Amino acid sequence: MKSDSFIQDMIPILKLLSNDDQDSVRVLCIDSIVLMSKVFTKELNKANIIPILILMIRDKAWKVRIKISNNYTALAEAMGSEITDHSLLNIFSTLLTDPEGEVRLAATQNFTNFIKLVSKTKYGTLIPYCLDLNKDSIPLVRVCSYENTTIIARHLPKEEVKAKLVGTIIANFKTEINNEVKIELLKALTSCGVNLGVEFFTIVTSQDISNFLKEKSWRIRKEVYRMIAEVSSSTKSNQLFEVHFQDFFFTYLTDQVYQVRLFGNSLLPVSSL
Repeated sequence: MKSDSFIQDMIPILKLLSNDDQDSVRVLCIDSIVLMSKVFTKELNKANIIPILILMIRDKAWKVRIKISNNYTALAEAMGSEITDHSLLNIFSTLLTDPEGEVRLAATQNFTNFIKLVSKTKYGTLIPYCLDLNKDSIPLVRVCSYENTTIIARHLPKEEVKAKLVGTIIANFKTEINNEVKIELLKALTSCGVNLGVEFFTIVTSQDISNFLKEKSWRIRKEVYRMIAEVSSSTKSNQLFEVHFQDFFFTYLTDQVYQVRLFGNSLLPVSSL
């Protein structure tokens, strides 16, 4: 169909179906919206698709909101960076704070691929959402949130990383009880360290590292050694490694778990710079 005819004849039908009494019908509308957004121009998407999405993210059925969450990356790819930065980012952020836990989980899980399509200059606006989700009541949401924090932290201005992320992440570690979350938390802290370089050592204390290495889970301790190696390598300074990290790093040699000792050996080429 010609675009003018399609807009005139089909968009009204889509709007009607997106308000259908049956939530299964409204769910199926999302598939149609994705396909339409792929062939519409930027202007047509702005004028016709975005208004429908704004209404549907507030749909009373959680199944509809989950469906949108699962298709947000596809929508961003179809609509392009301008619409993603100025419209979809704001719309999608609403799903990250959804009162339904399963919707937050779907939104957070799909956020990882979505933010790769967002301009890095917009990453600063995502910090408040990450900080809130890092404390979510659902452990898997917290896991996914720290995965997103790991991506964002590498591209933020150093001042924002120091002021908003590092201290909060360390404080969260002290109260976190889930081992999977702790592992992703350390990965996010590593990302902060790679961004900050030498300044990382002024915030993360020797006592912090010592506490990390006292964890009972060997997988957490393994992640601590990875953090030491990656942050030390990023600074390109033997002296800083020797002063701040060397004593901690070589404790892997006496770790009771074989996998940790083996992993520590694999990091030697990195830690030796």
